[in-house]
Formats: sequence, C-alpha cells, structure tokens
Amino acid sequence: MRRSLLSSLIFWSTIVFFAMLFVCLHTSQVVALDLRPTLSPWSEDGTNIYQRVARNVCIGVGPTATDALSLCTAPVASATRALLNLSNTALSGGSANGTYLGANPAACAGSFWDFQLANAARSTLTCAGALSVLSSPALGIMAGTSLATTAGIRTQGGAYDLGAGGSTTEGHIEAQGDVAGSTGDNVGQLLAGGFTNRNLRVIVGMDTTNSVGFISATNRATGNLNLILQPAGDNVKIAGTATRATTAGTNHLSIFDGTAPVGTLANGITLYSTAGELRAMDAGGTATLLSPHPNAFLGTLPVEGRPHPWAYASENSYLGTTIVVDMAGMVAAVEQLSGKRFVTLSSLPTQGDWDTDQTTIEREETTRRAQALGRLVQLEEQISRTADSRTREDLLQQKARLTIPPLYQKRGPPKWLRDRGVQSALP
Repeated sequence: MRRSLLSSLIFWSTIVFFAMLFVCLHTSQVVALDLRPTLSPWSEDGTNIYQRVARNVCIGVGPTATDALSLCTAPVASATRALLNLSNTALSGGSANGTYLGANPAACAGSFWDFQLANAARSTLTCAGALSVLSSPALGIMAGTSLATTAGIRTQGGAYDLGAGGSTTEGHIEAQGDVAGSTGDNVGQLLAGGFTNRNLRVIVGMDTTNSVGFISATNRATGNLNLILQPAGDNVKIAGTATRATTAGTNHLSIFDGTAPVGTLANGITLYSTAGELRAMDAGGTATLLSPHPNAFLGTLPVEGRPHPWAYASENSYLGTTIVVDMAGMVAAVEQLSGKRFVTLSSLPTQGDWDTDQTTIEREETTRRAQALGRLVQLEEQISRTADSRTREDLLQQKARLTIPPLYQKRGPPKWLRDRGVQSALP
C-alpha cells in the first residue's frame, strides 16, 4: 500500500514538475520580450501604443520590400479599383489596366493632398480640382520618357507642344501646330487677348501652308486693329543687331543688307538696304536710291562745286538700264547759269572719328561672332549626347538656322569723303 502511494506521489510530482517547467519556460520567453524592447515589436510612450518595425514591410504577395513600407503587388486590371484606395470606394472610368493610387469620395470640401516644407506650401490639390505647385526653377510636364527641358513648362504629344527654357528651347516659348492662312482673326499658334473683352487679341503664328510668319492685332467682332511696335519708345531692327558707332539714337527703324528684290509686286513697294544705302522698289520693279550717296559714282566727281555731293540713282531689271544723275553738279550749273541760289550749305560741328568708330564696330561684330560660334559649339555638344529623336531634330534645325557673322574688316571712308577732308589711317 505504501509503495503504491509512493509511486503515485512520484508520478504526479513528476507531472507537476514538467508542467511547471513548461509554464516557466513559456512565461520567461514572454517576459523576456516585454522586458527587452529592442526585441519587442510593441512600444508605448505613456499615451500611445505603437508597433516598432525593424525591417522593411511588404504588403501583398511579392518580392522582398525595397523600402520601409512597400505595396508588393501589381494593381488589379480593373477600371474601378486601385492598389491603394484612399476613399475605399470604387473608381469611375479609371484605367482598365489598373491604378496604383486612387480616391473617389462621395463628397469632399478639403484637399486630396497638401505638401509643405518647414510650414511653407509646396503643392496642393483641392477636391475641387485646383492644383497649386511651387516649383523651382520651374515646372516640367512631359508625356515622353524623359524631360527635355530643365526650366519652364513643356508638354509633348498630339499636335501641339508648349515649352519654355532648358537646353533645347533656350528660354523660348514653343507652341506648335499646323495653321493654314494668316488673315483670319482666330488663326495662329499663339493668341494673347483681353479678359473683359475677349474679342480683342494679338495673334502670333506661322502659316505652315505658305511658310510665312505673321503678327496681327484683331477684334473678332469688327476686324483688324492697329499694331504698334515699341509703344514706349526705342528702336526696331531688321536682320541685324549692330548700332551706330557714335550715337545709337532712339525711335528709329534700322534695315540691314540682304538680298535685293527683283521683279514686280502686286500693289506694293519694297524698302531695303544694299551696301548700306536705302533703296525703294516700286510695284513695277524699278529700284531707286533714297539715301543719295552712291559711293562709287560720287568718287568719280570733282570736288569743285560739290562740297556736299549727292546723286539720284535708279535701275530697272526689265529695261536692263541704270541711271545716275549728279544732282549736286546739276544744281551748281543751274545756279551758275541763272545767277540764282538753290543750295544752302551750313557748317556743323563734327562728331566722332572715322577710325575710332570703325574700331567700335569691329569690337561689336567680333563679340557677335564669338557668341554665335559659342552657340554652335553648344548645339554640337547637345546633338552628340541627345538620344531622343525629336529633341535631336530640334537641335539640328537650330544649328541649320544659326548664322555665323563674318570677320569684320575695318574699312576707310569712301573716296568722296577723303577728297573732302575726312581723315583716316585705314586703307
């Protein structure tokens, strides 16, 4: 009997011992986790209880999380669902291929997002659809795989582009679209108009059918309006940037040498410059010198009786003739024959020095040439490292349009000026 009781006692004592050992071991592990917060996923600060995660977290079935919190699965291919849905309501008309981030609340008076930096606003999108972005240096929007500009706004895709700044457009605003005709009041790539009266507008465009650029001021209700250049003053120049060596002057039009026109012009005239002389060509193709100093001809005239020579010169390509009249000599002869005076010659204080002015012009033209050559080098570098075909084509077109001014050679005064006392050491 005693042996049986002793055996039972030993048996149950053993059971109790192992049970207590199991409880102790299990309890010790839990206590260890609680007492060692570096290993526990839970922490508290007296007010809040939060989970401490020492590793990146991946939500969804996918590869190892790359960041602290990753959505490790692709969005469902559905027009009504989003991988991360901020409103827990189905989307309406979303992408059939799926959406990563979406929201479609039934009502919202606040904002979808509001990003700030040190209490300073950076970007806000209200639920009403108002987008505000503070961007430095500027905002870039691109439909392609790369952003071709580093400043301004640029969109690509479809028939129209808008761009500003960056290495491609060099600070220009670019608006592209095919336009046929240049006489309409609503035709052009760029339209700037009034707010109160939207009929008032200035149109800048390129007639891509006729390869003609145009600027026009219009009132859509009544027709064309006057167009004013430099309303506050200063100068307008055509085909050149050079300035007068002594005094540039203000409120004038400067026309630089180009290719002289030939032939008729329906109901119009042409003003142009050849060899620095102003000429006018009428509708019939007759060109007349308006600044009356044809240097080669005046250089053949004697000084006597012509202290300030001038001549009339005209030509017509259909007749194949040129006429030059020594007007100063003719008036002098008439005065001598008639005994009457038709010319009054007065003295003026001389301004400037011919050689000094030539040095000034040479310096300006050398600067213009250096700037053009520098731009050429810049374009060639950009072309060599540009992979985007559209951007490369734009750069090639800029290079083709670039004009390199020739080296300026200082020249002495024409013979008729030397003959009348203008000094110069230049040949």
